[in-house]
Formats: sequence, structure tokens, C-alpha cells
Amino acid sequence: MARTKIVATIGPASSTLEVVRGMIAEGMSVARMNFSHGTLTEKANHMDLVRRASSEVGVRIGLMSDLQGPEVRTHMGRKELKVEEGDTVTVSGKDGLGEIKIKPSSVLKGLEPGDELYIDEGRIRLLVEDADGGLLRCRVIHGGVIRDKRSVHASKPFDLKGLTEEDRQAIRLSVEKGVDFIALSFIKTADDVIEAKEFVKSLTDDPPALISKIETREAVENAREILEESYGIMVARGDLGVELPLQEIPQIQKRLIRLANEAAKPVITATEMLESMTSSPVPTRAEVTDVFNAIMDGSDAVMLSAETAVGRYPVLSVRWMRMIAESAERSLEPRMDLPLESKAAFIGKAAVEASEMLGSPLILCFTYSGFTARHVVRHRPRARIMALLSRERTRGLLKLSWGVESMLVPQNLDDAVRQAVERCLREGALGRGDTVVVTFGHPHGRAKTNSLRILSVEEVLQSGSGSESG
Repeated sequence: MARTKIVATIGPASSTLEVVRGMIAEGMSVARMNFSHGTLTEKANHMDLVRRASSEVGVRIGLMSDLQGPEVRTHMGRKELKVEEGDTVTVSGKDGLGEIKIKPSSVLKGLEPGDELYIDEGRIRLLVEDADGGLLRCRVIHGGVIRDKRSVHASKPFDLKGLTEEDRQAIRLSVEKGVDFIALSFIKTADDVIEAKEFVKSLTDDPPALISKIETREAVENAREILEESYGIMVARGDLGVELPLQEIPQIQKRLIRLANEAAKPVITATEMLESMTSSPVPTRAEVTDVFNAIMDGSDAVMLSAETAVGRYPVLSVRWMRMIAESAERSLEPRMDLPLESKAAFIGKAAVEASEMLGSPLILCFTYSGFTARHVVRHRPRARIMALLSRERTRGLLKLSWGVESMLVPQNLDDAVRQAVERCLREGALGRGDTVVVTFGHPHGRAKTNSLRILSVEEVLQSGSGSESG
């Protein structure tokens, strides 16, 4: 199975137990609920479906709620409007006014003649020629079919920020359902993350992790500060490619991935990765190359959106993503050029160096929050990485970290190491002549990670039960 984590969106095409089980079998690590589409009831049902499939298959699957955010969308209802280059159309945020309705209506007030509107991730472009009392008259530059709930951007930033009431409802449901991650849409500054963090903490003492989607110009400019307040980030290339010139997106993607790697925080690369598979059983060569390069650059996870939500081949899309990831991982080399800014960072690098020099096939990381394990995986070791945990929440959080497997273990250090080694022996991942690398805190159970041990498998198997290791 691939070490790169696969995030797959649940939607109409993947809303049966059979399909979800198939997606898990092919390598889905995290199931994403896109709150930009559907109702709260539908999302709750999808979460229950994933939990049931996960239980039946016996594989822990992470759950991610992706909020709609303070975004601007078309509100056409069932109506569709086909527009062609050169047509004149009217746009409004008010009911009964204009051919194209956009909400929230307040965003249209700042637009003037000469500004442009980009609909459906920029596929349709309109030039504002006249603005009069909330009604815009526009000329079509790029035509197409305008449908309901399609994204809307403009050549100047909309003045929108903060959690909407819809976001708060989605967060309440997500907390109630015990999701592992909440993805924040259209944030611009670290303050947006802090606001969401405070709201989530007001609802629970064990909050989901916040993933900040970098999809606005302001978010790119403030990426470092946003990352500091977030558990991880998502490179959301769809809206990012509307906000900024398309040719700049690859460079921005690489920079954001590197930034997250340096901070030992998970990074997801998303949007149109295998887009052609919404209707084709085989991805394009360009898509395969895109996924491959995103993994080589350091993505912890890659994401499927429409491919699994509404596409014809949801299970096959996950399979292709896994096969591409496995191919990329065969080309990955350990990376030792990342900064060492903490004791955990030093221990993480030392563990990887030791495993490489000694040919150790297994690194065991005792961790409460997953912090130490993330400092190991950012170096992309060849060794198998297993996080030894006492906390179920951390097990869910590590579903987004490259290469990490997790195991709930007893608090006694020797007993826990022996259980992990015995499991790997049964699975054929270890031989009795191998060595293992172990990171932990000393005194065990009372200190943060500060120690590293190298043990032979025979030493582990012969260790006395109940002893305390230093």
C-alpha cells in the first residue's frame, strides 16, 4: 500500500457501502465531506457510512469536514444559462433581478466598469460594463453554461472573511460526529484560523485539527503565519488558479509544500489531480505526472474531489492514485536538508540517519500528539514508521502524515516495543536479525521526546515484561 495518504471526497457517486469499502481497500486514508454541496443531513449520513465501512473492513479511516467558507457562488436554482462570447448579461444579488444571481449580494457593490467576474473556477469570464444599484451589465469574454453553486471570483478581492453561520452549523455537526479534521476555506490571515480555533474549542475539549486551505492571494502572502496557527495546510489549486496567474501556481505549490515540510506539518495537494477520471477509466499522462511530482516535492497527501464525489469511477480513481503514489515512492530518497529548530526535530533526523546507516527496517515513535512522528516522516525514510500511541485522537490525526502507521499500546515502554516488533514479525516486515530504532521521552511517560535507542529484535523479544527503559 502507498505511504502517501489519499484523501477522497464522498458524494453521490460514493454514497454506498460497497463503493466506500472499495475505496478503503484501494488505499483511501481520509474521507472528505465537502460542505459546499449537499445538506447537513446528507453529510451526517456520509460520515456514518464511512464509519460503518471502516469498522467492517477493520481499517481506521480519517474524517475531514471541508467548510464552504465565506465564499461567493452562483445561486441559479435549477435554472442554467448558456452564454457565448460577446453576449451581454445582467448580474445581481437580489431575487427577481438579473439573469445571473450571485450571493452574498454585498460583494457586488465594490465592482466597477472594467472589473472582471470569473465563474466556475474561471471557466466563464465576464467584463463589467455598467454598474447600477446592485445590477451589473456585463459582456461575456469566455462563454459556457452557468449552473447553480459555482464559484465566483473577481479581478479585485471581495471583502469577505470570518466564519459564516453555515460554517458554524457544519462545525457543530463535525464536532458531534467526532471528525478528525476541519478544513477552513477562503481564509486570508492567521486571525481567520484563530477565530475558527476558538469557536471549535468552545464546543469540545478534544477538538478536531484545523487544515487551512491556501486558495487566496492573501493566504499565499500570509502562508507562514497561517501555518503557525494550523495543524496543516491544503494547496487548493482550483480557486488559487483563479486568484493568481495560472503559470505561477506550480511555483507557489512547491513553496507551500516546502514550508509545511520544514514545519513538520502535513500538507495536502488538491484539485483536479485526476480530473479526467470523472468520466474516463484512465487518467491522462499529464495528470499522472502531476500527482507524481506533487509527491516527489513532499506532499503528505493527495486529494480526489469530483473524481470520487460525482465521477463514474470512484474506486478506480483511488486505485490509480495509489499506483502513482507507489511509483513515486520508489524514487524518493531520504531528505536531510530540513532545519532543526527543536529537540524533536533533532531526534527525528537522528532516527532517520540511524535507520539508513544500520539498514533498520523499522522506526518506532512513542508520541502523544504525533509531533515526533511528523518530525521523522518529513525526512522520508525508507524504514517503516510506526507511531506508538495511547490516544485515539492522535491515531486519527496521523492519517494525514506521510508513511505513518499507528498502534495503540500499553504505557510500559518495553511491553509496547515488544508488541510492535511482534506485529511486524508476523507481517513479515522484520527479521529476527534486524535492528529497530526507537524514539521516546525519558523519564518515559513524563517527558517529551528526548531520547533514541537502537535495539536488536532479539533484545526486544528477550526484554523482561514490566521493566522501565531509559
